[in-house]
Amino acid sequence: LSAASCHLGLRGLFTLAERDGNYLIGPESYPTNHPRATPPGTIYRFPPDEVSHAFSERLPCVSLLIGNESDCTITAFVPVLDPGSGETAFLLAADMNLSVLRRRLIQVSGTSAAFTLIIITLLGILGLLISRRMPLPRAMRQHHQHVETFLCTLILLLATGAVTLHLYVADVQARAKTLLAAAQQQTAQVASEFDAISKSLDSIAYVFERDETITQSEFAQVTAHIVRDYSIQTVTWSPATRRDEVDAFETSVRASGMQAYRVWRNAETNRPDVVESPSDILYPVRFVSPLEGHENVLGFEQTSAPRRRRAIQRAFVTASQAATRPEPIITLSGQPAGILIYRPVISNTQTGVVALTYCAENALLVPLSRTAAFPDMRGLVVQLFHLNPGTRREFLFAVGTTTPLAMPFAAQQWSRHPRSSLPTVNASLFAFGNSYGVVVQASPAWVAARPLRHAITSAITGVLLTILITAFLAVLASRRRVLEHEVRARTEELELAHQEIAGMLKTAPIAMILVDRNIRVLNANPCAERLMQNDVFMCIDKPCGVFLTCTNRNLDVKGCGFSIPCQTCVLRSAVQSVAAGGPPVTDRDLTLTTEREGRTETVHVKFGAAPVRLNGQCHVVIAIYDVTVWYRTEKLYWTLFNEMNDGFLLVERSGQVDAPEFSIRAANPALQKLTGRDVASLIGSTLDRSFAVPTALHENIRQVLEDGGAIHDQFFFEGIAKHVSCTAFCPADGQAAIILTDITDQKRAEHALLYERNLLYALMDNQPDRIFFKDAELRFVKVSKEQARALGLDSPAQAIGKTLGELRPGDASRRAMERERSVLKSAKPLMAQVEKSVNASGRTCWDSISIAPIHDASGECVGLVGIARDITPEIELQQHLQHMTKMDAIGRLAGGVAHDFNNLLQAILGYTELLLAGMTEKSPQYGDLKEIERAAKRAADLTRQLLTFSRKQHIEPQIIDMNQAILSVEKMLKRLMGDQILIQLDLQQALESVMIDPSQMEQILLNLAINAKDAMANGGTLSFRTEMVMLDEEAASSQLEAHPGTFVKLTVSDTGSGIPEDAIPYVFDPFFTTKERGKGTGLGLSVIYGIVKQCGGWISVSSSADDGTHFSLYFSAHEATDVVTTEETRPVVDMPVTLPGIGKTILLVEDEPGVRNLAALVMQSAGYKVHTCVGASEAKAVFAKEYARIDLLFSDIALIGQNGIDLALDLRKQNPALPCLLCSGYVDETMSWDSLQKEGFHFLPKPYPVAKLLTAVAEALAGKFKLRI
Repeated sequence: LSAASCHLGLRGLFTLAERDGNYLIGPESYPTNHPRATPPGTIYRFPPDEVSHAFSERLPCVSLLIGNESDCTITAFVPVLDPGSGETAFLLAADMNLSVLRRRLIQVSGTSAAFTLIIITLLGILGLLISRRMPLPRAMRQHHQHVETFLCTLILLLATGAVTLHLYVADVQARAKTLLAAAQQQTAQVASEFDAISKSLDSIAYVFERDETITQSEFAQVTAHIVRDYSIQTVTWSPATRRDEVDAFETSVRASGMQAYRVWRNAETNRPDVVESPSDILYPVRFVSPLEGHENVLGFEQTSAPRRRRAIQRAFVTASQAATRPEPIITLSGQPAGILIYRPVISNTQTGVVALTYCAENALLVPLSRTAAFPDMRGLVVQLFHLNPGTRREFLFAVGTTTPLAMPFAAQQWSRHPRSSLPTVNASLFAFGNSYGVVVQASPAWVAARPLRHAITSAITGVLLTILITAFLAVLASRRRVLEHEVRARTEELELAHQEIAGMLKTAPIAMILVDRNIRVLNANPCAERLMQNDVFMCIDKPCGVFLTCTNRNLDVKGCGFSIPCQTCVLRSAVQSVAAGGPPVTDRDLTLTTEREGRTETVHVKFGAAPVRLNGQCHVVIAIYDVTVWYRTEKLYWTLFNEMNDGFLLVERSGQVDAPEFSIRAANPALQKLTGRDVASLIGSTLDRSFAVPTALHENIRQVLEDGGAIHDQFFFEGIAKHVSCTAFCPADGQAAIILTDITDQKRAEHALLYERNLLYALMDNQPDRIFFKDAELRFVKVSKEQARALGLDSPAQAIGKTLGELRPGDASRRAMERERSVLKSAKPLMAQVEKSVNASGRTCWDSISIAPIHDASGECVGLVGIARDITPEIELQQHLQHMTKMDAIGRLAGGVAHDFNNLLQAILGYTELLLAGMTEKSPQYGDLKEIERAAKRAADLTRQLLTFSRKQHIEPQIIDMNQAILSVEKMLKRLMGDQILIQLDLQQALESVMIDPSQMEQILLNLAINAKDAMANGGTLSFRTEMVMLDEEAASSQLEAHPGTFVKLTVSDTGSGIPEDAIPYVFDPFFTTKERGKGTGLGLSVIYGIVKQCGGWISVSSSADDGTHFSLYFSAHEATDVVTTEETRPVVDMPVTLPGIGKTILLVEDEPGVRNLAALVMQSAGYKVHTCVGASEAKAVFAKEYARIDLLFSDIALIGQNGIDLALDLRKQNPALPCLLCSGYVDETMSWDSLQKEGFHFLPKPYPVAKLLTAVAEALAGKFKLRI
């Protein structure tokens, strides 16, 4: 710090650190006996605010004047940041020399103050001379004129000097900033070079710390790029060797291939003389890179030279790099001295030092070569010094970009004899444990390249301006003398002219009165006497009102000028203003009330007043012109002109005859209101330049001037965006008057009415509703395009003026007109009346008709407006929703009926089977019982169809191939259809699969085929067609029940007699049939409808007598995974011959008495012990008592209270191994088939045969899971 402070010319350097909220003083450059010296660790008691700001903001700060017991200083604080965290580690503070700063400030401010004082003094003298110039005699004035010129010249020269000095200081400061920036860049380059060398040295040392053994070739490979990149002379490795182990070390090295290797210790003569070393630890060179040319370095003992020994010791003590002073390099004789940089290596395997031999000139040549291309770097001299505290800095090397300083001798000569007048910048840096100083000095070439142009330019410009202004002042002085001579000559001429003018005034036709500044009459011309009917000689030296016979003079006893009206008299005020030195007055209006021959008369005049000097006194001449007649006429005209609401414009023709222009001569206030242009700005301007006039109006004005007639027309003025009605006429030769009336509101009303009409017509023509207007006689006034199409007309115009009866005769038109007459009569609207009709194609349509009366201003009904809307889609949708609601209600009813039927049929079939089992075919009752059984089975089939329709039957949907399903039943269909009916298949290839129960798919195909066979009594064709269909939102909206997606479409068509049109809406209703009595149940299509809806699809039908019937079924498409192609074959279980139920106990839960008694009887006959229960609560009570002896739970699912599935789950919680057999006559939303399969429950549908019941019980007890359907 001491060396850097001395090198930088600072008073001192010290450091500050922040610890526990206090600022501690660290190392500093002040010696111990210095007054500002402070021991490290001392608390900075009164730190300035800049210290905390530098710590917190991490920005350099400069304090104000800081004083202590010894002196006052200005201190700069620079934060030093931690590279790891980015926070401020400590502050480096620099105390600047206050006396130097004061001396520089005094030089700058003192010179400026002196120049300013001299200029102010000279300006004061010049002002005094100018102020006293006029009263002096003529000879004295000429003498003072030269003095004034001389003072002005002196002031200009001093101002030029001050500006030049200011610009000189600014140029010097700018050049100093440029040099400072260049010096900082050069210092940063040198520091960067040293830092790169330091990191390279650390990387070599890291190799020795990491590896146990290093060979010469490996060492050369590691150091090759360092030697190349940083111009290093040599890199050496010297292991630490004890003195008594030198021989063994030499032997080991020779064994590695270096036969001539030996340790030598004389660096002074560069000879291999062996001398004693003062240290017990030696550091002989083991490796050197590059080896070529440096073989004699091998074996050199580093500590034999004192500088090297001290550097090595310092490196090991500080555990960091250390460099020597400049000294001759061993292997390079005659070259500049270099420095040796040592890096200690201490590891578990080896200890030694890595050294770099670095020529000091490279520290400046390499960085300077990188920046030589920059203009600010050319011509700089950079010197490098080794800094030692307390001693003079040691010169190392100097280089320059434009001076031959690269040679050692030239560099030393420059350092010994520097140019003290050239700008210089000092900088310091710390590297390799040493302090180095960098001095950057501008060479004469660098200074010559940056001359002080502004100061020189300012001096030259100031001198030239001084010369020009001095010459100009001299010319003005001579010009003044010439002007004085001319003034005397002109005075004589004016006296002569005065006499001539006096004669002219006497004969002038305008009244002229001469008054003094007190407005007393001095003289008047004959015209004034005639106008005022008074004698001027009788009124001389009397007030002006006496001569003018003004009545206001009699209002006060003192006479004219003292009454109240006299205080506001325009004439008096104008004369007083002109007499006081004001500007002349022209064309002023005055209304004068005079008294002539005993009568009062009002006279309107125009007057002007101008000053005139007579006999050295200021008088006023008043010129008066009588305008009474003109005033009265003009007042009448201007009243009309200003008060009329229409704009008035008077133009006059000017310009060429073939291209005339019209100048505006007059315009009234209404025109300003109309155009928005100020009237005053229009007067005198041409018509085309004032505002955009339509070409047609321009032609009208030209025609009026030629013909003399009047033209009336309407125009749109784009400049003011208004519609104007214009009447042009010719009031005088060459003039045209235009009266302009604003009709914009009228036009806007017309346009608004037209817009509303067009908007109404557009709304009518683009509405899907039919809109019409009629008059009181029910004739069409306006109809929309949709109404015209409904009437069968090509255009709406064909209906205008006609009635509905004329256009479409008939009862419907007659009823509509009667309805409209009732609306006209009652004057009450008829809203949303629904009317049914049949169109030309025979399709039923529904319309919603609204009719409202139209009233005039008096409230009379003058017509009506009607709107008819086609609501056929809404009615059809409403009917479809009603149909869907009806179908859903029928399905729920069918499910409930099927459940009760299954319970009844279960008892009938069960008991019938038991009776038949106990008799032979020869028994009298056998035939009756078989009839009962057949009827019951038919009832069971009917119940099953009802369940299918109501979607209450359990199904097992699977992924199947639609084409394969059709092909599998093709043979069956051919046998069913017979020879008269041909079956055609049109199956699309690569058809996607569908998810449906295979048995239901087969049922759909058979039901449709049977219906087709009945429709084709005389034979025909039955077609099956499959295809892929993709529906978007628009396509799906056109079909009821449809939704977007990808579907497999199955179309079944026949060529039969078809379905009546009135029966098509009911074909899917249960029990609806068109077949003869006894040939159909009416459930075939209902079952198909239920299956398709259960699969998430829909079905549509179309039929006609000529084309047969077409059924289109839509199924959601699925990917073909595990397609079922064969049906599952169930093994037939024979009735047991023995009693398998002996020892088995069954808990039977059934709420239907007949079914419960039958099941108990059957199972008891098979040897089972049966506990019968009506509901779930009773079953839980029995199970709690007979927990250990119950082997099977047989329960109906549909129970009162808790259902059978929940009952089985509750009992399973008590006995997880309990087999469960469930049965039901139908499926509802409460049943979960997934729970049945997941829990391993067995299921038996109702009605079930006795044998099937016993088989299901046996399988359940045996643990065979079968979900029996």
